[in-house]
Amino acid sequence: AGLQILDAEPAGPTEPPNAPVIKSVEEVTPTSCKIKIEVVPTAKDYKFFMGTTADTAAMTLKDTSTKTTFIYEGLTEGTKYYFAVKARNIAGESAFSTVANRRTF
Repeated sequence: AGLQILDAEPAGPTEPPNAPVIKSVEEVTPTSCKIKIEVVPTAKDYKFFMGTTADTAAMTLKDTSTKTTFIYEGLTEGTKYYFAVKARNIAGESAFSTVANRRTF
């Protein structure tokens, strides 16, 4: 009598998460901006990107975090920056969020 394998529950989500929604981008100081995103229920973490154009392909990954708030630091005063976020889980990563922008002062 051998062991019988039953269908096990999946180890996590089987689909990548939905793209995050950016709630706000606020200036914290002339050289930093704080971004807030809505929670994506199936996300394990979030990838925060930034660039000086709205082209997500040209953006740089700044951090990966489990938090839904992130502060971009080391910005140049008087420059317009563009921000986008991806959510990630065991099944993969989402598409980019819509792109938000903010000019530092």
